[in-house]
Amino acid sequence: MGEIRATGECRGVIAANGRAPCRPKPMGGNRHVLIKSPAGEFPIEIAKFETEDGYLVMVGKMGVWDARTYITARELLGVIAKLLTPVVLMYLVRLPFLLFRGAPETTGAPDGGG
Repeated sequence: MGEIRATGECRGVIAANGRAPCRPKPMGGNRHVLIKSPAGEFPIEIAKFETEDGYLVMVGKMGVWDARTYITARELLGVIAKLLTPVVLMYLVRLPFLLFRGAPETTGAPDGGG
């Protein structure tokens, strides 16, 4: 049968009958995050973290390109502070339940964002 692109919250490929879960395959079999912007969608595969010259370095791939993201201590503290919000903390509380029921993969991120 044919495939239908879902719209709204889950944009993965679903079966034509609409019953299959919206769980697109991660690229290369690995988990990745998805950056959505007006310039396009960019899957980022995180392989590992390491340190280099006082930076925390996120090593991975952006699409087909090797990528290294350098994060200062101050930037990391800023990210952690932004994570300590009621919405994110509630998400962390719900995380085991989301994993158990099969939450959408990262490529199913909703359009827009905020």
